[in-house]
Amino acid sequence: MESGKNKIIMVAILALLVILIITIVGVSIFVIGALKSKNPSAYSRSGAGLVTQLTPDQITPIPLTQPISTDLLTGQDGVKHVASATISVGVDNTDRKQSTKFLDMVKSQDLAMSDACLRIIRNKTYDELKQPNGEQLLANEILVKLQEMFQSNLIYTVYISQLYVE
Repeated sequence: MESGKNKIIMVAILALLVILIITIVGVSIFVIGALKSKNPSAYSRSGAGLVTQLTPDQITPIPLTQPISTDLLTGQDGVKHVASATISVGVDNTDRKQSTKFLDMVKSQDLAMSDACLRIIRNKTYDELKQPNGEQLLANEILVKLQEMFQSNLIYTVYISQLYVE
């Protein structure tokens, strides 16, 4: 009789172990999937938590009217350098009603956005912009500034289509 109880206990323990393993594998797959969906680009929307990756048709690009050209801060080399950048902002258009109003406001603020970008670029050195991820870091800094300026994450990304540093 006791060996029958031992067999039942062993089967119950094995069943619990199988359920535990299945649960661990399921949670691991979910967590890995969630981490992969997190937007890794420095160009993308900032903020806490996971961000849904938008497709190109869900982003409306708005180019700034003029390229931004400015002197850079003098770096360690002591030489004066200049930079010129062509910048566009990408606005999340998944909510058409909200994004239409926001797009109109953003378009009307072209000079203010250009000025914000100019102030950021002007405070960079040649070495900062020429490092391997310099353009990404610049785009991210501009993105954060514009999101603060408009108090909205509808500005989803910043495109730097041309960055010339001399």
